[in-house]
Amino acid sequence: MMKFTIKAISVVIAMSANIALASPWHMVEAHNRQAADTVTTSAYTSFKVDEEFIQNLRAGDTLITLPLPNGGMVQFEVQPSSVLPPALAAKYPDIMTFKGHEVGNENNTGSFDISPRGFNGMFMHQGEQVFIDVQRSGLYSVYYKKNVKPRKNGHHEELMQNNTSEYESEKKRLLLDSATKQAAQKYNFPGIKTYRIAISTTGEYTTSFHGKIGALSSIVTLLARVNEIYERDLGIKFILADGNDNIIFDDPDTDLFFNGTNKDRTFTTPTIDRDDAHRNELVQLLAQRETDPAKKLGEFDIGHVLTTTNYSGLAWGTLCAAPNLDYFGNKSLGRNLRSNAMSGAGNGSSGAGIAEIDAMFVDTFAHEVGHQLGAEHIFNVDQGGRVANSAWEVGSGATIMGYPGRVGMGSQNLQSKTTGYFHSKSIEQMLAVLASRPDNCGVVEPMFKQDIDVNISPASQSKVIPVRTAFSLTGIGSGEDGMTFTWEQVDLGRATEGASDIYYGKLSDGPLYRFVAPTTSPERHFPSLATQLRGYERFMLQQPELIKDEEKGDPWVNVPRTLNFRLVARDGKGGGAYDETSVEVVDTGSQTFKILPAPDQRILVGSPTTVNWQVAGTDGGRINCQRVDISYSNDEGKSWQPLVNGVNNNGAHEVTIPANAGSAVRLKLACSDNIFYAITPKLATKSSDTPAPQPESNGGGGGGGSTGLFALLGLGIAALLRRREIMSY
Repeated sequence: MMKFTIKAISVVIAMSANIALASPWHMVEAHNRQAADTVTTSAYTSFKVDEEFIQNLRAGDTLITLPLPNGGMVQFEVQPSSVLPPALAAKYPDIMTFKGHEVGNENNTGSFDISPRGFNGMFMHQGEQVFIDVQRSGLYSVYYKKNVKPRKNGHHEELMQNNTSEYESEKKRLLLDSATKQAAQKYNFPGIKTYRIAISTTGEYTTSFHGKIGALSSIVTLLARVNEIYERDLGIKFILADGNDNIIFDDPDTDLFFNGTNKDRTFTTPTIDRDDAHRNELVQLLAQRETDPAKKLGEFDIGHVLTTTNYSGLAWGTLCAAPNLDYFGNKSLGRNLRSNAMSGAGNGSSGAGIAEIDAMFVDTFAHEVGHQLGAEHIFNVDQGGRVANSAWEVGSGATIMGYPGRVGMGSQNLQSKTTGYFHSKSIEQMLAVLASRPDNCGVVEPMFKQDIDVNISPASQSKVIPVRTAFSLTGIGSGEDGMTFTWEQVDLGRATEGASDIYYGKLSDGPLYRFVAPTTSPERHFPSLATQLRGYERFMLQQPELIKDEEKGDPWVNVPRTLNFRLVARDGKGGGAYDETSVEVVDTGSQTFKILPAPDQRILVGSPTTVNWQVAGTDGGRINCQRVDISYSNDEGKSWQPLVNGVNNNGAHEVTIPANAGSAVRLKLACSDNIFYAITPKLATKSSDTPAPQPESNGGGGGGGSTGLFALLGLGIAALLRRREIMSY
């Protein structure tokens, strides 16, 4: 039997080796990387690829092998998904785009493209987003998005719109209307809706990509990657407008835009503020709409400009904007949207800051287009750009409409880049604008999708819990296979002003908990299980340097308040649904609900032992938790084994932990009919006949060193015996 097992393992290893040998991707050693390549990540792996890979993909291959940052390989099944209209696709046959999913896991989707520049890819694998970017040398950098570095000079943004009462009234009506929220509570479009987007470039941008073909290829890469986000979260995608290649400018001196570098440029519009790079770009775009390039541009629903600055700017809600609507307050610039001219729909620009379509630029472009579709800023830091009635995320925020990694976030920055998802409140805002547009704004591509639904479990509905206590929420979803879930806090309040506001759970209103990327589980712990296992005591020290980045916006609640949550289900095809509940946190005036420390941090196994805990007033009042459950885990919280259920919440109960529980366990005390609980630090196990541990020698007394030496010798002998056993086995 053992020989068969070893043989089987050998076959698997041999097959894996054959797959590796057959891969078209070949790792390049670090010392062979090209100095000319621009890589914006702190960790990446370089590869070169066989020419046959791109040739076969162009010829119709549907199964492709992709490299991973760790040197491994993964297979994806792909199909064509063009972002070029038919005329442009025929004109540029070397540019093709694809979408697909990992073999064996349809939740791991991705977008890919080939062009004269080479191959580019963006896909999910094992919960991480992977990027494959072609470099100038022809090599490929493969990296995880989590390792992308923020731009050295940061990123700056300006919302450009007028503040007329008519504009604000319409905006308020769309975003605050109760019908809008009801429509967003369950949305499942009959297909994917496609909008035509006109993307122009400054001469500087085009030059950085070595000409018009390179710039068009970069636009295609960017659009394919952003479509992956919008199609998944909102059920929409973008295709380039006919004639879009006519508005790719290759001469910085003659293009229509100000790229933020030449302050002496002469402008044809007298009202331009020469110190405002964003406004210059967009006003020029509108003012020069009668030029020959603009006349050759086909109809479009939304417009955007790509630059090489660290600046972006746009107007809110400009998708299919009304013909006479211009957000600079100059109605004379308005023109019929369907007459091949750029009107209010063209109010958007994104600055790369670098000539790479990397993860940071994808975030930037998705963010700016989100504004054009009606999404507001969602972060809650007290700095420019915060929108009080839309500040749903703690600190810098983590979703696309947040400001993670941006200038001004300081100690309230949660992470260096976005999660790559929209918060459900952002989706709600965009759905309001999309629904307000005429039927001829966008074209629906029919696609069968099952209705999805989600409900919060009765055990998680409207609970009252004590302060300084962990809790969990769960729900049930139905519909499409592969549904994912997020628990999102939906509270507005005062702006956060410092690190303590997002670390220690002391805000009495507004958001406390960060957005976490969707998972297949409808359950979430608050704080996260990982944060809990690191220990509450560190938070009580109130030393920010001890708090890890992933723990920001993941606190224990330290003050009485109400928390409102939304469980969001997503089908990955643009459909979604949500249900809501609230949690009231009260101060019982007593100590914290927790298990009391065991003597010497050790716990008896194989024999009865008493578990003691602080009831902390949870057995009465509005909480009224009469019974508790006690369980243990020997795998760091991945699973819990029950010891007793439904015992009196009186502060002590006898349990017996199995003798084979392992060398260390954690105990969990949970209210039987509520959502709150407490977990102990890791406890070493002992049996009734285990001798008490001896105090460790400080190395200065007689005998201490000898004991350590004999212990080391014993470990060495044991290792040798184990090695011999394995070899003879």
